[in-house]
Amino acid sequence: MRRWTLLIAAVSLLAVGVAAVGQTTISHSTHTQIVSVAAQSGVATVYIPGHHASPHAMNALISGGQRASGERSVTTATVNRKGRVSLSGGDPYTKHPLVRVVFQNTRTRDYRTLGRWVEHVFWALQYQYGVKKVNVVAHSLGNAAIMANNLEYGHSHRQLKLQNYVAIAGNFDGIPGQHRHQHPNWITMSGRPHWQAPWYRYALAHRGQFNLSGVRVLNIFGDVRHHSDGKILNASSQSLHYLIGDKVSSFKTLQIRGLEATHRGLKHNTQVRQNVDTFLWG
Repeated sequence: MRRWTLLIAAVSLLAVGVAAVGQTTISHSTHTQIVSVAAQSGVATVYIPGHHASPHAMNALISGGQRASGERSVTTATVNRKGRVSLSGGDPYTKHPLVRVVFQNTRTRDYRTLGRWVEHVFWALQYQYGVKKVNVVAHSLGNAAIMANNLEYGHSHRQLKLQNYVAIAGNFDGIPGQHRHQHPNWITMSGRPHWQAPWYRYALAHRGQFNLSGVRVLNIFGDVRHHSDGKILNASSQSLHYLIGDKVSSFKTLQIRGLEATHRGLKHNTQVRQNVDTFLWG
């Protein structure tokens, strides 16, 4: 009787072991299937907001992207104050993932910190959705974030391939009132900005670290009056060309005028939205 009891116990353990292996295999297969489908799909489009932005700051641009790409779902990448990223909503099987970035700390102006947080978003998209290529649409300080990201991580083997970059109201060469000894600024005949903010000087000195081969750029800025969008000088936005113009495959500039050409208004400007959608999806 004791032998039968031991035999039954052994068979039971073997059955449990086989079942456990089967569950692991199924789970692994499902994960592999999700990643492979996402990896074979289109390019993820990531919307990065500016300083002190609400979670809905990029909604108008995202809505335009939904109509132009035909994708309905939007993934939200929330970055907490420690830089940890959580993805919610969206569909890993979608052909053109649209990603809204939300920073819980909306007040930092530390470019390297912002660049690192963007990298964490890219890692999350890569490892959870299998994304390998991205478009970026950035507003205001979000542009400093993507530039700092590429400068620091552009040559990392884990870095997602940037395909298209739309810069809106970019503060590449400083923000009036935020830097000591800032003078009136303009673009000189050589294309170089007359005055250079500390980060811009650093980026120029290390521009060899940028990895932007094959990237198409659309640089949009507003001119309300006095060569400014009301917050950022046009020279600061235009200085992007001198920094990376010879490192990308194409560089297009779009100047917007009118009541909706203000720093905040550009995100909701119909002309901006149409040009962004045409640039990304034709």
